[in-house]
Amino acid sequence: MYKKAVFTRSTITQWVAQILASRMFFALFTLCFVTTLHAQNTLEGTVKTDSLSPNARCTIVIYDKDDKPWQSLACNEHGKYRAENVPSGQVRVEAKAIGHVSQSKKAFLFGTTLMQLDFELKSEAINLKGIEVKSSPILVNGDTTTYFVSRFSTGREKTLKEVVNNLPGVRYDEKENTLTVNGKRVSKVLVQGEDLYQGNVSTPMENLPAAGVEHFKVIDNYSEYNVFSGFQSSNQTVVDLSMNKSMHGRLRGQAEALGGLLNKANARGSGMRLGKRMMTNIIVAGNNTGEQTMKPTDIVNINGGYNEMLSTDDPMASIRKTFDDYAMMLDYRENIYRRNNGMASVNTVASPIKNLKILWNGIVGTDCYRIKSIDQYEYLGGLTYTDSTHEQQSKQHFLSNIKLKFSNQKNMELMLSNRSYLGKTNGNTDRMLQGLDIDELTKGKLATINNTLTWLYRHGKNVFSYHADLNFLINNHLYRFNTRNASPLFAPHLRSEMKINRLEFAGSAQYVRRFAHDYFVRLALRHKLQTFSTTIKGDSLGTNNPFIEKPLRFNDNGAELSLNKDQGKFRFGLGGVLHLFNIRSSQQLKLNVSPKIALAPLFNITYRASMMHYIELRLKSTYQPMSQNTLFDGPYISDFKRMNFSQIDNILAHTTELSAMQAYGNFLKGITLFNMIALSYNHNALTYDYSMLNPIISRAISRNASGGKALTASSMIEKKMISIPLNIRLYGVISLARSPFFYQGMAQTSNSSALNLNLRLKTFYKRGFNGELLAGAAWANSKSDMLNSRQNDYLLSAELAYIANKWQATASAGQHWRKVNGTNLGYTALRLAMEYDLNKHLRLRLVAQDMLNLKQRLMQERIVDNYFAGTRNIHYMPGNVMVGAMVTF
Repeated sequence: MYKKAVFTRSTITQWVAQILASRMFFALFTLCFVTTLHAQNTLEGTVKTDSLSPNARCTIVIYDKDDKPWQSLACNEHGKYRAENVPSGQVRVEAKAIGHVSQSKKAFLFGTTLMQLDFELKSEAINLKGIEVKSSPILVNGDTTTYFVSRFSTGREKTLKEVVNNLPGVRYDEKENTLTVNGKRVSKVLVQGEDLYQGNVSTPMENLPAAGVEHFKVIDNYSEYNVFSGFQSSNQTVVDLSMNKSMHGRLRGQAEALGGLLNKANARGSGMRLGKRMMTNIIVAGNNTGEQTMKPTDIVNINGGYNEMLSTDDPMASIRKTFDDYAMMLDYRENIYRRNNGMASVNTVASPIKNLKILWNGIVGTDCYRIKSIDQYEYLGGLTYTDSTHEQQSKQHFLSNIKLKFSNQKNMELMLSNRSYLGKTNGNTDRMLQGLDIDELTKGKLATINNTLTWLYRHGKNVFSYHADLNFLINNHLYRFNTRNASPLFAPHLRSEMKINRLEFAGSAQYVRRFAHDYFVRLALRHKLQTFSTTIKGDSLGTNNPFIEKPLRFNDNGAELSLNKDQGKFRFGLGGVLHLFNIRSSQQLKLNVSPKIALAPLFNITYRASMMHYIELRLKSTYQPMSQNTLFDGPYISDFKRMNFSQIDNILAHTTELSAMQAYGNFLKGITLFNMIALSYNHNALTYDYSMLNPIISRAISRNASGGKALTASSMIEKKMISIPLNIRLYGVISLARSPFFYQGMAQTSNSSALNLNLRLKTFYKRGFNGELLAGAAWANSKSDMLNSRQNDYLLSAELAYIANKWQATASAGQHWRKVNGTNLGYTALRLAMEYDLNKHLRLRLVAQDMLNLKQRLMQERIVDNYFAGTRNIHYMPGNVMVGAMVTF
C-alpha cells in the first residue's frame, strides 16, 4: 500500500533537495559496492495444476524487496521456469495460470544462491475464503495472443479504435490508418474468423462498437492461401475479433450528428448484423468541416489490403502501379479552405452453401473542395511574379470488390475476384497572374477493371497453382485554358487532351515442392503482357499539334527458382527470377528495352527469436516499365505554364533496394521497439530536363537517368507502464536522398534531407484526470547547385481530460511554429470537447475545433522546384463549434 504525501509550497524546495541528495548518495553507494551486490542468484522450479499435470500456460512474476515487479517470464511446455541474475535480498515469486488461483512464495537470496520453488495451483472452481480471484487480461498461447477487451476499457469507449491503444504492444495510427503489434503491421482484421473487410483495417477500427467486441486476438504466423507457398503464408499478422452475444441476430451500431456555427455539420453512422450465414456492415458519412470520408487507404483496401499487394514477386511495383492507376482519387489535398464530402460503404460476407463463400465491398462517394492561395514565384532567370488562385474541384467515385471462394475438398481451392473503380472529376480555376485574368478547366474520367482467377491443388505437402490477372484501364484527361485579355506570353486559347488505354494480362504457373517440414523449393513460370496506347491531341501555343498515337506491346516472360525455409526461428528465401523483356509497336519506335535479359535476385532472411522479437534483412532488384503518360513524342500541354516533351529511350526502370528491420515487444513489461533502415539506388529512372520557352512558360523533357540514391532510417520505442496507466512513445525518422535532373541540357543533382522527431506521453486512467503531451520537430533541407531551401516545423500540444461516470470533458491547446528560409510563422490551435451520457444508448456532444480561427486560417509554405522557388500563402480550413448527439443501438 502506498500513502499519499502532501507538500506545502514553503517546504517543497527542501524536500526536493533532500530527495536528490539521498538518491545521489544511494547511487554512489551502489557504485562503490557493485562487485559485492552484483546478482548471481538463480530461481527455478515447476508449476503444476491440482491434477499434478504440468501447466504450460503459466506465468511467473518475480517481485523485488519493494514488492515491485522485477521480471515476468512464461513457463515452457513442461511447466518449468528458470530466472537468472535475480537480485539479492528478499523476493516474492508469484505463479499465475488461466483458470487457476494464483500462488505466491517468498525467498531470501544472497551470494550465488540456486533456489528451487515449485508451485501447485488450485482450480478456480474451489472456493477459497479470503482470496480475490482475478483472471489475467492477456492470454498467450503459441502464436495467438488474446486480449480480454473489457479489462482494458474505461466503459466510455464507443468505437474499437478508442480502446485499442490501451492494449500493450498494440497501436492504431489514425492519420496513417495502420494497425501494428510490436511494430509489425497487421495485414487484415477478421470478424469471427471471416475476412469481412477484405484487408481493410481502418473501417473496423473506426466503426465497430467497442462494447460489442469480447476478444481481440492477435495471430502471428497466420496461415492461409498464398500463391507463392501454397497454403502457408507464415509472415502475416492478423487480428481476429470475437463478438459478444449481443451482436448476434440483430442490428447493432451507432449514429452521430453534429451541427453548429457558420453552417458546419458532421454526420456519421454505422450498423452491423451478424447472422448464421451472412454478416453485413453498412457505413454512411458526410460533413462540410474538412474531414475526409474517403481516404487513400480505401484504394489499398479495395485492392485486397496491404497483405495481398505485398504478396506479389515485386510488392513495391505493385503498390506504385496501384496508386498510379487510382491517382485521380488520391489527389486529396490538405490545403483547402472549403470541403463538402460524403460516402456510403457496404461490407458483407455470405455462405449460401457449405463450400461457397461470397465477399463484397462497395464504396460510393463524392468530394467537393475549394483552394485559395497567393503564390510569389522567384525564377533563376530573375523573373518574379504573383499568382492569385481560386480553384474548385468536384469528384465522384465508385469502388467495388467482389470475391467468390469455392472449395469442394481440403486440398483444392478456386477463387474468382473482380475489382472495379469508376471516377470522374471536374475542376475550374480562376487566376490573376501579372495582370491577366485567366480561366482554366480540367476534366477527367478513369475506369479500371481487374479480374483475377486463382486455382490451387495440394497433393500431400506439395502444391500446384495457377494465377491469372486480366486488367483494363481507361484514362481520359482534358485541359482547357483561356485568357480574357491579350498577353504576349500566352496564346489566348489552349486545349489538350490525353487518352490512355491499357490492357494487361499476367499469368503464372508454379510448383511448390516441400521436401521437409521446414523447407520447400518453388519453381514458377510467368508471363506478363501489357498493351497500351497513348493518344494526344490539341494545340500548342496557338499552333495545332498533330494527332499523336503511340501503341505499345510490352512482354515480360520469366522463370523463378528459389529455396525457402518458412518454419522455425531462422527463415529465409534465396533464389532468383530470370526475365526476358521485349517491346513491339505497329509504328516506328525510339524506345528500346535494356537489358533484354535480366536476373533479379531473391534474398530474404528473417530470424525470429520469439513471437515478439524478430530481425529481417531483404534485398530486392525490380524492373518495371515507365508510366504511359511519359511515353510520347510531344509536345503535350500539362497546364498553361508547362509544356511536356519526351526523350525516353529505355522503357525499363531498374531499382535495387536493401532493407533491414528489427522489432521487439514484451507484453508483460509493456515495451515495443521498432527499427528500420532502407537503402535504394536507381540504375535507370525517370527524370526531367527543364528550360524556359519564355519568361513564364517552362519546357520539361522526360529523360532516363541513373544515380538516384536514398537512405531512410526510422526508430520507434514505446513504453506502456505497468504500475500506472502511462504510455511513452518516441519516434524518429531521417531520410537522405540524391536525385539527378537536367537544366537546359546540363546534368544537375538535387540533395535533400529530412529529420522528424516526435515524443508523446499519455495516461489512461479509467476515472479522473488524464493528460497527453505531444512534442514534435521536423527539419527539411533541399539543396542543388542552383537553389537552396530550408523549412523547420515545431509542434507542441497538450491535452487535459476528466472522465467521470457519465460525462467527460477535454481541453487541448497547441502551438505550431514554422520557419521558412529565415521567415518565422505560426498559429495557435485551441480545442474543447464535452460528452455526457444520458443513458447507455444516448451521448450528448459538444465539439470546438480550432476556436481561434473560426473564419479563416492562414499558413505559409515554401515551394521548391529544380529551377524556381517561391512562397505560398494558403487559406486552410477554419475551425468550427458544433453540438450534437451519438446514439448507440
